[in-house]
Amino acid sequence: MSEHIIGAQMNDGTLEFYGVDELNALLQQGHRVTKVEPGNIIVEDTESEGEDEEESYAFMGFELNITVEEKTT
Repeated sequence: MSEHIIGAQMNDGTLEFYGVDELNALLQQGHRVTKVEPGNIIVEDTESEGEDEEESYAFMGFELNITVEEKTT
């Protein structure tokens, strides 16, 4: 079994996906997904420089941890 990370992150007004092509290639070879777990949540610190300001974060993306079982012959 192996673990792979797929995710999506906002970047300059677009949503960029990563890890998906690699996972699809494994699935096309006959491997199968055995577990999907939540991964990192990607946030950006948006607080201003003043010390009295409240902490503020913007949601920027997410990751999933995918466990893949190799194809058995």
